[in-house]
Amino acid sequence: MTITLLKSRLTDIAQKTKIKWSVEGDENSRFFHGMLNKKRSQLNIRGVIVDRVWTENPSDVKREFFQHFRSRFDRPKESRAYVDMCYPICLSIEQHEDLERYVSKEELKRAMWDCGTDKSPGPNGFTFGFYRHFWSTMENDVFVAVNHFLTYGDIHKGCNSSFIALISKVPDANLVKDFRPISLIGSIYKIIAKILANRIVGVLGDIVNEVQSAFIGERQILDGPFILNEVLQWCKLKKKQSLIFKVDFEKAYDSVRWDFLDDILKKFGFGNKWCAWIQSCLRSSRGLRINMSKSKIMGVHVEDEKVGKDTNTGVWSCWTNIVNEIKILRRQGVNVLDVMRLKLGNGDMTTFWDDNWIGGGVLKDLYPRIYALETCKTVNVSTKLNDSSLDNSFRRRTRGGVCVVFGELGGVLGGFNSEGY
Repeated sequence: MTITLLKSRLTDIAQKTKIKWSVEGDENSRFFHGMLNKKRSQLNIRGVIVDRVWTENPSDVKREFFQHFRSRFDRPKESRAYVDMCYPICLSIEQHEDLERYVSKEELKRAMWDCGTDKSPGPNGFTFGFYRHFWSTMENDVFVAVNHFLTYGDIHKGCNSSFIALISKVPDANLVKDFRPISLIGSIYKIIAKILANRIVGVLGDIVNEVQSAFIGERQILDGPFILNEVLQWCKLKKKQSLIFKVDFEKAYDSVRWDFLDDILKKFGFGNKWCAWIQSCLRSSRGLRINMSKSKIMGVHVEDEKVGKDTNTGVWSCWTNIVNEIKILRRQGVNVLDVMRLKLGNGDMTTFWDDNWIGGGVLKDLYPRIYALETCKTVNVSTKLNDSSLDNSFRRRTRGGVCVVFGELGGVLGGFNSEGY
């Protein structure tokens, strides 16, 4: 009786909490920011285990995540086998032409209304609820943008930008493989993807085998495990011998081979224009490294050498010879930069975190946990030292072990001889 009353009370409290969130969760209130800070604290990635060692250095953590997912989504260097045969089931000419038709305003609006209204927005900050509310004003502009893509196979720069968030697969995740990335993509790209998805739904039934449990209407991918479980139970009950073949689904699922996708589409009879649309969506993807750190722009399905060559075309600097000499000395074990520091001057042209102005190294490398709290990464020395407090530009106050490190930084700056400053 006591347990039943306790469960009823807990259920009542849970329902009241949901009601409070529905009423106050969208207001700029203390309750909203409290919930936001709690979620941020719970989901914050403080570190990961690398080679059986716990690592908290933000640069090392970001590098591990980058290398992990790059190994999954980069084009493999080795060659692969090709299937040189005609597929028994292919698209008809009518289906091929229907897939590559121009979009109408009715189809565009249907795709728009198929998308969720209040899902997390991409970098532009616009949700589909905003588009729906102002559809009469924005319809023609969106229509022109989508038809530009279907005509030229090109998405304008910025339309395919996205925020990438890491979501833990398991509670208390501490390994890189325990996280999965999700992309918060822009609205124009979502509309284009929804139009293409709605079109391909009409032909999937003709090219997907009937024994499949995925990509077929009124079936789910979980039907396979359910059927397998029934077979195993039957074998145990009837004492039948059986052989189970297990595939490493994680490795197969988390790897992408874009040239294989292109070949399969062509084998099934998809036209050159359709394949170009798909490849354009992939190649136009752009992203920055974790936590929005400044880094190189990289194309998906584009070799790094090509990106580097295009960005360096026509660029020459008088510092090239000096930099090359420094690199040669570094390969021989002599790091010239370690024994050099900038002459500070008035501090306006020297960055506080990135330049070696105090001697002993760059501050962002010496105090990575403090640097992670800084909101203005490019602040100069003059602005930082003239501020009333070093932590005024931090995203939160220091606490715990960070306070000790912050005290050490304050001691170093307090004993700094500002000659020439």
